[in-house]
Amino acid sequence: MGYIYRKQIEEAELVVINKSDLLTAGQRARLRAHLAREYPGRKVLEISALSGAGIEAWLDLLAAEESAPQGIMDMDYARYGKGEALLGWLNATIAFDGQRKIEGAALLHTLVHAVTEGLQRKGISIAHFKMILHADDGSSLRVQVTRDGEKPQFAGGLDAETRGGKLLINLRAEGDPELLAATVREGLGRTLEEVPHTVEAFAHFRPGQPRPTHRVAELVG
Repeated sequence: MGYIYRKQIEEAELVVINKSDLLTAGQRARLRAHLAREYPGRKVLEISALSGAGIEAWLDLLAAEESAPQGIMDMDYARYGKGEALLGWLNATIAFDGQRKIEGAALLHTLVHAVTEGLQRKGISIAHFKMILHADDGSSLRVQVTRDGEKPQFAGGLDAETRGGKLLINLRAEGDPELLAATVREGLGRTLEEVPHTVEAFAHFRPGQPRPTHRVAELVG
């Protein structure tokens, strides 16, 4: 999976360091030095999606410039495919009919811990786990975990109680998709046992082996 991660950065013309508010000045300097050494020529920005720091400068840069690749990236598709095959993916949509009030924050708090602890018991490492609860009144609350052992991070806001809405679940983890599905279903079963709901969508899978039919042979300036 490290190969995939490095290739994603190698392909980028602009590298954005998110969660920069969690790093010290020394850590940010060392990270910038590493990026300059390993991926020379890339523009590097620091932002915090949580606080909003640096977001405006990033968007201004995207709006002001056009993509201009400087080279063609060498890709080992067999190695890339093996890396992707380690990941299980799961996407789900849960709808609440509004017949009964629900405590949104408590629901997400219970569910995120049920799923992460269930994955840990099964020896499955999290790559990305995000849930968003959209209430019918337009408010929303998001929770995410991006690595094992990380404390769930919440953003947004809901009233203490809400009625109708939808819960979106997106999970990527290094494990069998069937195990991911079983863990999420177990968490939903315990968390929503007394909450009327409908599972509108539930899909789990592994990405297929990439088989490109067209490849760029040269850059045309």
